[in-house]
Amino acid sequence: GPLHIAVFVIAFVACLVPLLEYSISHYARVLTGDLAITSLIWLGFISIKTLVDRQRVRTDVELIMSVIILAAALVLYPTALGFTPVDLYRLGFQPVVLGPIVFMLFAVSVWFSSWLPAIMLPTGFIAFYFGCLESDNLWDYLIDPVITIYAITLVVIERRRLKQLLL
Repeated sequence: GPLHIAVFVIAFVACLVPLLEYSISHYARVLTGDLAITSLIWLGFISIKTLVDRQRVRTDVELIMSVIILAAALVLYPTALGFTPVDLYRLGFQPVVLGPIVFMLFAVSVWFSSWLPAIMLPTGFIAFYFGCLESDNLWDYLIDPVITIYAITLVVIERRRLKQLLL
């Protein structure tokens, strides 16, 4: 209702107001880095849907996206941190392999009328092409720690429903 919207607006504005020298959003960015374009879209979608419908049920697409993001993070982050001999993060600097994978995921999303990932994936790729973030790596436009933590949270909270969905 209106109280929910007011709290959201106040929290949003509070993140922009300087605290000492920097805003709260700046301190959060120092900890997490830039949010991926896909994160911005998904978090915006979640915010709007929650403001409109407080009793909102997470869609099957959101749960499947959570599993995909979690799987990507479980494969990507250990390789990027040097725990394996192969560094998959490096593929994002020259997206000859990652680009077609993003396109295939986009095509599957359109085929199944999953419009949220169908919007997120090309937007992330286009933002990468135009260099909208500081990073030169396509992975940074597609996945980040914030959305990974959100995906883990969804998988844990919705594990029973997810189990039924995947089986």
